[in-house]
Amino acid sequence: MGVQDASCYEIIENHILPLYKGNSWKSKFNQLLGYICYIKDNLSEYEKEFNKRKTPYSYSYSKEDPLKSLKESLLIKTDKNGYSRLENVYLPASYGNPNELEILLSGIQDVWFVSSEYIQDLMQIKDLSEKAEKIKEWREFFVKLGVHVVPKVDIQVNITSHKSNTKSVYTHEYPIYRSSHILKILEINDIEKNKRLAQILDFNWNYYKEYKQWYDYSFGGSHGSWYRSSAREANWFTTIKTAAWLPTTKGKLANPSEIFLDKTETGAILGDSVPYLAITLNNQDFIKDLGIKEKITDSKDYADLLLALSHKKELDEKDEELVLKIYQELNIVGINLKDWWKTFMIKRIFWTNKKIFCTASKVLINDNDEAYELFKDNPQIAFLKLPPNYYPKLQHFIKGTDIRYLSQIIKTELAIGEVPKVEEESLTEQIKALIP
Repeated sequence: MGVQDASCYEIIENHILPLYKGNSWKSKFNQLLGYICYIKDNLSEYEKEFNKRKTPYSYSYSKEDPLKSLKESLLIKTDKNGYSRLENVYLPASYGNPNELEILLSGIQDVWFVSSEYIQDLMQIKDLSEKAEKIKEWREFFVKLGVHVVPKVDIQVNITSHKSNTKSVYTHEYPIYRSSHILKILEINDIEKNKRLAQILDFNWNYYKEYKQWYDYSFGGSHGSWYRSSAREANWFTTIKTAAWLPTTKGKLANPSEIFLDKTETGAILGDSVPYLAITLNNQDFIKDLGIKEKITDSKDYADLLLALSHKKELDEKDEELVLKIYQELNIVGINLKDWWKTFMIKRIFWTNKKIFCTASKVLINDNDEAYELFKDNPQIAFLKLPPNYYPKLQHFIKGTDIRYLSQIIKTELAIGEVPKVEEESLTEQIKALIP
């Protein structure tokens, strides 16, 4: 009399979860599948009862995660016939995960997938739509509890502390985001895997971008408070921005900052001289965060393109045409006043008649064909490679670079017979020696 049956919430909280918090579950192997099935079938009621007991008010800011205990306590059987926490496990294709993670993560040691045992009986259902619906229920259950459907980001909670003059100790928690699995995928250096990873990141960037940077904290101020430091990039985000991993239409892997989206208007300007992305990306935030170029928009883009070209071992005819095109686009009044120009000018970015890139201080402009014929074959003297008599069309660019004209060097030597700049002594002396 007066005895009530335990609710599903009480059964889960008082009888099932305690088993997982110690080692008692190891003696219950034959019952573990039944426990998970029971939780799945009663998850909605469990959530309702949790919210009713723990967070009776409707204010969202005060609500706890009703599934927190389940996520932290439950152990799931894996494809390797062991058991693991939900946060360490991936959902395989058999549960309807479309991301082909078994292929993408193959060859990586610390990867576990949910065992097919939970849906084994469903394979006997002949009605395909009914079977698919039942599998969908399991998929949604595992995803809700934190099983991963994309390469996971690991969250490590660090604690920093401060000891005051009064010997009081203050502590503050902050998360660090890492992804060993994304890094290991990239280490494999497989074009097809990289394509799939890029597509997954693109489609799920609204999730991933929340974990691309983290902050640590310092203690200070007149009121003794914790202050957030400047942002620090997560290791996986730094890598996907800087590594040569994106597939190009030429069948190679390239750095995101070197790649252009394969658009008609861009191709009309740049031709085949730059790498184009071999896959379609749709998330504009992802494209922007990686630094992939959609199109040439300003002089800095042309400068970056020239810098990328300067890293090539050799240039073909189309490359040389593109270099000239870049010079034309940088032929702007006041180009040298751009905030990036000074740093840009010290690079080896000037294509010469010697078929090599040189710095501005090692290059001359041919404005005197007779003198040029005397010096062009000297291995120590390089001229900016331009079409005949083309230099007047680049006067603003040349002025901004401080590249010297051949005629100016000759006139200076004939007039004063001394070196105008100490750092250019060897070049000037060679010219002086060759003057008839």
